[in-house]
Amino acid sequence: MKVGDRVRFRPTSKSWRSRGLDPKARGIVMDLYRAPMSGELKVDVRFGPSTVTELAIPIEDMERVPQTSGPP
Repeated sequence: MKVGDRVRFRPTSKSWRSRGLDPKARGIVMDLYRAPMSGELKVDVRFGPSTVTELAIPIEDMERVPQTSGPP
């Protein structure tokens, strides 16, 4: 996973609940980093153009959305 990737919550994740999001929400990774105290990998994700960026989502709660090619 890297900055700019399209992502969604994994089916086993419950992080979307505490953030008030739809479990099928898709977004774009804005930042990827290691949390200073715990050392866990976290991502900041924007789920829409008019929404604020959701901060510090555990990386294991997210998965990349496969890129599909456009029409020929």
